[in-house]
Amino acid sequence: MEDVRDSVVDDRRAAVKKATTFSLPSHIHNRLDALVSLAINAGESDGLTRSELLAALIFAASNDGNKLCELLVRYRRDEQTLPENVVPIGRGRK
Repeated sequence: MEDVRDSVVDDRRAAVKKATTFSLPSHIHNRLDALVSLAINAGESDGLTRSELLAALIFAASNDGNKLCELLVRYRRDEQTLPENVVPIGRGRK
């Protein structure tokens, strides 16, 4: 019997995609790589992509415009100072 999680993952990966092109500051780019590695190290599939993780983060974002504004203010103020919990890229993506 197929694992339900695997079925959902296959459905999402097969979904129609729309290209989104953007650039990230290098330290944010590195942070994204570290987050992918963290998820893989925690048991996520080695097939996890940066795009899929970004989609999950966007999916989880607040629908409250004020909270989004607060997040933007915090990002713009602190983006050059990485959070203390940033981890180096470990096993997984390199």
